[in-house]
Amino acid sequence: MSSKNNEYWKTRDGELYADQQRVRRAAGNDNYARQEQWLAGFVAERHQTLGRPVRVLDFGVGFGRLAHVLAGQKHVDYYGYDISEAMVAPLLAHPPAGLGDDITRRIRVGPRLDEAMAGCQFDVIFTVSVLIHNDRDQAAQILAQMRSLLAPDGRICLIENRPVSISLMANLWHNGCWSHDVAGTLAADMNVDVEDGILADHGIYILSEPAQPQGRQVRVPGSNGFAPVSAGDYLLRFRQATQTVAQGLEAEVANVNSDLAYLRDASELYQQAEAAAVKALQQARGLLAEAPDHVPVVDGSHLTSAIAALPALAAAVVRLSTEQRDALEVQARQQQQALEAEQARDDLVLQLQQHQEQVHSLKARVDQLTWQLELRQRVLGKLRDPIPVLAGTAAAAVSGQGADGGSRHGNEVFEFNAPRDTCHAQNLPGHERVCHVMHKEWFGIRAASGALPGQKLAISGVVAPSIADIEEVVALLAGKQVNRLALHGFSSNMATWARALHAAGFDHISLVWHGAPVMWVHEEERRLFGMALDLARKGILRRINGMRAGTHAVMDSAYAWVPQIYNMPPNYRSISLGAARRRPDRGATVFAPSWNLVHKNLFTNVAAAASTPEVGSIWLLADDFQLPYPVDKELKKLPKLDQKGMMDAMSLCDVVMNASIVDCHPMVELEALAAGTPAIRGRLGMDALDDHPYVQLTQVGDPLNVADVRSTLQRVLRVPTSELQEMMTDYSRAMVQLSFERYSEFLEA
Repeated sequence: MSSKNNEYWKTRDGELYADQQRVRRAAGNDNYARQEQWLAGFVAERHQTLGRPVRVLDFGVGFGRLAHVLAGQKHVDYYGYDISEAMVAPLLAHPPAGLGDDITRRIRVGPRLDEAMAGCQFDVIFTVSVLIHNDRDQAAQILAQMRSLLAPDGRICLIENRPVSISLMANLWHNGCWSHDVAGTLAADMNVDVEDGILADHGIYILSEPAQPQGRQVRVPGSNGFAPVSAGDYLLRFRQATQTVAQGLEAEVANVNSDLAYLRDASELYQQAEAAAVKALQQARGLLAEAPDHVPVVDGSHLTSAIAALPALAAAVVRLSTEQRDALEVQARQQQQALEAEQARDDLVLQLQQHQEQVHSLKARVDQLTWQLELRQRVLGKLRDPIPVLAGTAAAAVSGQGADGGSRHGNEVFEFNAPRDTCHAQNLPGHERVCHVMHKEWFGIRAASGALPGQKLAISGVVAPSIADIEEVVALLAGKQVNRLALHGFSSNMATWARALHAAGFDHISLVWHGAPVMWVHEEERRLFGMALDLARKGILRRINGMRAGTHAVMDSAYAWVPQIYNMPPNYRSISLGAARRRPDRGATVFAPSWNLVHKNLFTNVAAAASTPEVGSIWLLADDFQLPYPVDKELKKLPKLDQKGMMDAMSLCDVVMNASIVDCHPMVELEALAAGTPAIRGRLGMDALDDHPYVQLTQVGDPLNVADVRSTLQRVLRVPTSELQEMMTDYSRAMVQLSFERYSEFLEA
């Protein structure tokens, strides 16, 4: 730096320079704010790239404008350097919180950067309008000093003059300012990224050390970030800016003599105004030394601070009149008393509301306990009565068995051991004291429960039970010595039965949730699942198993059952066929028994079958089904079928199509297995038997892919019948055994 410039900045008052910038900001100059915003963003990007705090050096820290922006950031390890103690004085007197007691180590002053910061290395070294106060040789020396302190992969960021193609003096401000050709001259052996479209009065230069000096690049903004530019294109790009700088200097030199007198007058007037303003401000502070704490006084020791203090001082003078001050104090006391009275009234109202809520809650609890006690007493009375051993129809009525082995106990509210719930149950000993509770109306879950060994209670999903209904069911369960209840599916009525049976003494009730979290898109599904969790938290439900894998993650470990529960194939004997199913002249018969629901994926299944050359006809149950294009296959609509009719139809076809996208463990597949017919299925996410050959044969990789479903169907049709039957028999046996073991563990039966 030239001796004149050096002396200028060493004697420049930091507070006065801060005043100058405050005046410029107040006049609408937003260049300072843009510099701060861009620089903070640049340092944040370096932090993300390096993955650690960034060690930053502010070259020309001055009164600390950028220190107050960066020092408080957690990802910034901030240091500052300057040649002028006078410029740094305001920063040392009022450091930002991020520097605190460490200020003298982090902010250093000296004639040379490399001496003041000896032994340090920095990830980012930046300047803002520093090099412009140095001629070409001095700027080159400063850049060399900065490079000596740059860490590997570090960056030097210069916010300086607009880009020019040669270095030249730009104007006579601050004893001379220079515009430097950073890319072509000053940093000719470094990588330079030049940004000239962000700041109105400044260019931005990002410098880094190239891997090889001869491989250095100069880049400018392109359509996809920075892009290299040739030396010729760079000269053309900034030719106009270079001419503007040269012309500006010529005009300034021509007018300097005429302006010099005015500049000297302005400087003298500013100094006199500043001295007078500071003196007046000090006198005002003395007069207001006894002012209350709420009287604002703006701090500062320069002209802009004194001007900014005038409104606050004027307001303070008005408020200091004794009469007005006393009136304000009286008003404040009255308002405080009114607020305290209002708060006390609100507290009493709140306490009353809370008391009323507690009374209502206790009353509801008393009513519930009274009902449970009455029910328990009536049930105990029933249990104390001996069960008569009668003959004929009377004995059958007491035992719950009719002539056909099914239940004769039932009404619109419940059915106990109904024939449809027991005729296809697997004959496995060990679950005689288990009762499976399901809904009468829910066809699929009722069929799944019916295949399991044990007692069966089918309840209404719409008609709530009376105490008489509950007493009757308790007596029936006692007659079978039931001590374990497994609920299948959930509804408001199922919750009522669970509470009633728990109140009657059944303390081992568990729930199997035949659903998947994806169904929570329906408000009713969300409400019922929340109700089930509430019963578990209250101890009414001992365990909950979400049949879809992973559902336990949303439940408390105290009642969540992690291993998956599986359905069993029904105990069914297929009807006599008399001949092979597939006729060469007609092709294979495929049965798609699902209803037309999105998660059943019916259209994909049928489209796959219709595009399979080996298929001759397709059976359906869904109403009004039609593909959006003609096919050469026979589409046959079957009438509504019960479970046995469904399995009879399955036993007469070649393949059952059930590549659904939401099902947990669908009964369609298991009913087809019982009927001896393979079923195409989607991925079920089971924790066992997924490696079985039958699963590998019939499982579709992507059930929404028509070609994938078709290739799986063709793969199944190619397997010889004897091999397929052997595979299905083994899988059915393994599935029955696995399901029985899991239910035994789940119910502790």
